[in-house]
Amino acid sequence: MYKKIYKYYPCSDYAFDSVKNNYFVFSCPFDFNDLIDCQITIDSKTASLSPNKFIEKVINETFFDDPEYRDELKSKMVYEEAACEDLYNKKVIQQMIAQFRVSCFSMSSDNTLMWAHYASNHQGFCLEFSYPDNQPNLFMYLSKINYTSQYPVLTMPVFDITDPDNEKQFEAMATTLLLTKQDVWSYEEEYRIILNGDFGEKIPGCRKNKIKYPAEALTGVYFGSHCADNTISTIYGYCVDNKNSSFYKLTPKKDRFGYNTIPLFC
Repeated sequence: MYKKIYKYYPCSDYAFDSVKNNYFVFSCPFDFNDLIDCQITIDSKTASLSPNKFIEKVINETFFDDPEYRDELKSKMVYEEAACEDLYNKKVIQQMIAQFRVSCFSMSSDNTLMWAHYASNHQGFCLEFSYPDNQPNLFMYLSKINYTSQYPVLTMPVFDITDPDNEKQFEAMATTLLLTKQDVWSYEEEYRIILNGDFGEKIPGCRKNKIKYPAEALTGVYFGSHCADNTISTIYGYCVDNKNSSFYKLTPKKDRFGYNTIPLFC
């Protein structure tokens, strides 16, 4: 059985190149367009170390080799033990999130707000990908976003992020962070693929990676209602040899809100 997922693209050189060469761009979470994405409430009360031992570990932690950061911790530890702990936890989270790269998808191809926000106000396009749900493939890593009005709450034990024994625990915490968004974004019906930053090809000069997908997974191309003819012909030229792909253009319905999906190149 095959499932479908969609990805919206603006009208841009990078979008054209990604279609031409069959790859997804994976971005660093710090570059998301949502300022409060990946926020969290930390419950540090369950930390196994006593306050004195905690502060000693923070100050002696070789992981934190930034002199200004260490001085800030030292200046606060005498008077603001809680602030010291908060700084430590935020530093750990930043380091944890920075290790991952994310690519975002949606469950629908006719979402008006998605076309407005992510496809150059209907001048771009949306790609449809079909994948088997019972075979290993890149799409098996798709995970659904949890929309909520509250930050996720995690217990934050004090341990070294560089210790390989803690890798699975950090991955679980990162997944919770990266799959939680404010509920105002629920219209996106978003899914994400989250991978370690070591995967794929690093793009020079930015915190992004390229990861190729199988060309046969691309089964549909939907052009926005304002998409220019030269954009349509360019994308069609890249995909014409892919016998799995169908092409459509969205046009507004005349009698109600929504879109007609008009087949092209039949």
